[in-house]
Amino acid sequence: VRQGAPAQLVREEVGAEVLEMRTDASRAAALAAAASDRHLIGGDVVMAFGDSAHDMRVRADGSGVAYEMVAERRATLEDLFIVLTGHSLREGAPG
Repeated sequence: VRQGAPAQLVREEVGAEVLEMRTDASRAAALAAAASDRHLIGGDVVMAFGDSAHDMRVRADGSGVAYEMVAERRATLEDLFIVLTGHSLREGAPG
């Protein structure tokens, strides 16, 4: 069980930002590893977590793996839930 202010827990466990990308499922692991040490893969969707989505995108661009940008956003409590449980709050969503 984790304790603390929600924003603090998100920062500590997830990071400040999330980069969501779509790629061929066979290349997802390579893209995820290039983008961030903290990531989740759900089929062809990669969710990379860190302090700067821009920096993660630069690393993803340098990986040589083709991908489609899905979202670049602030990390949320839902991301924390996904990281801690490996499950999405919404049925059918990546995670």
